Amino acid sequence: PLRAACIFERVSDATVWRHTQFVDHTPDGAGAPSLVVRAVATVGNYDYITEFEFATDGSVEVSMIFAGYMETRYYLPDGVSNYETKLGAVVHDKLVAPLHSHFANFKVDLDVVGHVNSVQKTEAKAGKLAGVPLNTANGEIVTKYVESSILEVEGTEASTCVPDVRHPAVWTFINEAERSADLGLAPGYAILPGAT
Repeated sequence: PLRAACIFERVSDATVWRHTQFVDHTPDGAGAPSLVVRAVATVGNYDYITEFEFATDGSVEVSMIFAGYMETRYYLPDGVSNYETKLGAVVHDKLVAPLHSHFANFKVDLDVVGHVNSVQKTEAKAGKLAGVPLNTANGEIVTKYVESSILEVEGTEASTCVPDVRHPAVWTFINEAERSADLGLAPGYAILPGAT
C-alpha cells in the first residue's frame, strides 16, 4: 500500500511557446512549469519511482524510474556455472549481473467531457492525394497528408496501439458530441507512447 507521496513544482528550461517578433525583435513566451506527484515503492533491491507530471498545456506524463542496486550472481569461471557469463554482464571477479526486464503497466480511464467517448486514429501518410491540385507537367506530386478515422470495433488488433516509425499515428480519446462551434474540433487526449 502507498504510505507516502510527494507533490512539488518542477521548473523546466523548456517553454510552452516562445517567439521573437519580426518587426521590433521583441521576444515573448511562457515558461513550462509542471506539477509532479511522485511515489516510491521499494521491492527487494529495487526502488520503483512513479511520477505523474501535469503540465500547463494540459498534458499528463507518466514515468517509471528504476533505482536501487543491481541483482548479481556468483559464478565459477572454470566451473559448472560458467554459463552465467552468457546470461548477463560480468561486473566484477566471479560476479555477473543477469539480463532481465521490468515492466510497468497503467490503466487509464479517460472521460472526456462525459462518458460517451471514441478512439480516433490519425495517421501521417505520403502519396498522391485525390482532389488536391498538385498536378504539374510531369504528373501528380507526391505529398504528405493526415488521415483520421474513428475505431468502430474494440479488441485485439482492431484497437491495439503499437508504435511503428514506418507508419506514424496518434491515438486520441475524443468526445465527438462536444465539437467546438468555431472549428468543429472534438476535445480529447492523445496517447503518445514514450521510449521503452
